[in-house]
Amino acid sequence: KKLSCAGLLESKRGVGGGVMLSKEPKSIKLLEIILALDGEKPFDTCIMGLGECSAETPCALHERWETQMAEFKELLAATSLAEVDNEIKRKKIIKL
Repeated sequence: KKLSCAGLLESKRGVGGGVMLSKEPKSIKLLEIILALDGEKPFDTCIMGLGECSAETPCALHERWETQMAEFKELLAATSLAEVDNEIKRKKIIKL
């Protein structure tokens, strides 16, 4: 339902119905999927599990983790569903 609300999936009821992507896999970025399912929470969580970790009250790894998380977010924003599918096929990886 969350993916449908985000405009990533379409669902049709009845005979011949089902679920399908609402746009081409090459135009769906991994970041869109994560944000649709979990929002920003995965990117705002303290690596050490401290609830009060922030720029104002950082944990010991906050600065380094913030940099790594920003790079990871950029990777997700630059990677399409089609690219992941192609890698799975190319490397004969077990499908997700």
